Amino acid sequence: MLKILKKKLEKEPEEIRRRVEIIRADMREFKLGKKFRLIIIPFSSIVHLKNLDDALRTFINVFNHLADEGAFAFDVFVPKYELISKKQG
Repeated sequence: MLKILKKKLEKEPEEIRRRVEIIRADMREFKLGKKFRLIIIPFSSIVHLKNLDDALRTFINVFNHLADEGAFAFDVFVPKYELISKKQG
């Protein structure tokens, strides 16, 4: 995914490219020494955390890196398997 992002970013104007910082790290324990106005965890990645402790560590870590008035965005998808398995029609 990061390779795809980098390729797409190359097509953007310099003004956009210099505003984007790509960071690959463990969401439970990254330490960057700075704060961000926006932190995004996309593609339902949050649901891959194995237990509540991992989730709490992630949320605390994000909070510690979030600037005042900053925003944290993540998405989740929890399918209803009973609906997926039903035949359509």
